Amino acid sequence: MAPDVAGSSPVIHPNFFQPDFPISNRCAIVTAFPMEAQDVERIAKVVLRELGAGDPPITVSADSQPDRWRIVVGGNDPATLIIRAGSGTTAQYVREQIFNQFAGR
Repeated sequence: MAPDVAGSSPVIHPNFFQPDFPISNRCAIVTAFPMEAQDVERIAKVVLRELGAGDPPITVSADSQPDRWRIVVGGNDPATLIIRAGSGTTAQYVREQIFNQFAGR
């Protein structure tokens, strides 16, 4: 609101704060859920299949730093991957990290 010329009362101007694009009256607040071990494991299994690793045993645990996950892949000679995944992290970002680390071995 902006004051009128006399300064005695506020006046709402029709073009005040109107954007150049239409805004829907249907707004939603989206909250990102935190990444959980089961989410990381599910994504890791899919990526490993895509890489041709089959279905090796996978162990997922939270690392010592926040939003970091340790993924141990395999049995006799396991590969250990460390990825970042917290609230709002997409499955695609997790997938890329696993793909890059595992493919680079």
